[in-house]
Amino acid sequence: MRTTSRSESENNFYTKFTNPHLTLVEFYMRFESALDAQRHTQGQFDNDSKHKHPECKTSFALEKHASKIYTVSVFYDFQEELEIGCFQCGLEEYKKENGLEIFTIREGCRIRKFDVSFNPDNLDSKCMCKMFERLGIPCRHMVWVWKAKMIEYIPDAYVLNRWTTLATKTPIFDLEGNILEVCVNFVDCKRMLNELWSEIHTCVSLAQGNEEDLTDLVKN
Repeated sequence: MRTTSRSESENNFYTKFTNPHLTLVEFYMRFESALDAQRHTQGQFDNDSKHKHPECKTSFALEKHASKIYTVSVFYDFQEELEIGCFQCGLEEYKKENGLEIFTIREGCRIRKFDVSFNPDNLDSKCMCKMFERLGIPCRHMVWVWKAKMIEYIPDAYVLNRWTTLATKTPIFDLEGNILEVCVNFVDCKRMLNELWSEIHTCVSLAQGNEEDLTDLVKN
């Protein structure tokens, strides 16, 4: 994501909680509320990724692998690419150049075609559509090539940590590559907090259909 796009996204989020007429104290309180909302949303996403198993629509090993590593929302984005790649894309041309395999992929009835270069030695894949470079999710054209090459997992180079279920569990390092002690404690605390939120969301989900259970949950 470009810096300007990231800035616009942040501004759009915080304008829901603030306005130009707030005092400094009011702004601080609203800002804290915005952060709490983000933490709550993150807790819900963590809970979904931990307890909800996304539904695979095919028997392809690539999809099964994606369901185990990606967060729920990112998995469904990848699933869409996989479905289109496997069922709507086809091979237009194939050739070899300088040790690379070049696949020209056509997509349904679209006139435009996409070249994917593939290195069989290290599974390095590049598509001219640049979707992976823009969004960090393998595109339908790369997926077609991987399936054709009988690859049963997404190559490590194409699994970005920020889209995985382990993203929030990564420790923070200093400039020399050492884990910061304070950060370790913070990460441990954050992990416990996320697990606590996960348990809370699970309890609420189980009790939400029964008024008596909800009453007991509130009292206890």
